[in-house]
Amino acid sequence: MATDTAPKQTDAKPVDSSKDTTAKSATPAKAATAAESATPTSAQANVLQGGQQFVAGVIDAQEKSVTAIVDYQTRTAELSQIPGVATVAQVQAKVLRSVTHTYASAARALLK
Repeated sequence: MATDTAPKQTDAKPVDSSKDTTAKSATPAKAATAAESATPTSAQANVLQGGQQFVAGVIDAQEKSVTAIVDYQTRTAELSQIPGVATVAQVQAKVLRSVTHTYASAARALLK
């Protein structure tokens, strides 16, 4: 039969806190001041600007997509020859364009 060789909890010795075995650096680390951490470096500025350009591109693409979809719906409604459908589609298109323009303008203002 095999013998259990794993240490038991009762076998562990208490840790002596007076003996610190961790390595300490010879020079203390320089603490960053509030002004240093608030000022972005040129690399950070490039990343932020790139991110802003990406988001602006997404907003432009979304606005163009909505415009294309609304134009398609309006044109389809005009060709349907069902009374009132073209009028409803035009009203819906006007509202959707207005909401999309407001959303895109607000998003662009937040990027600045």
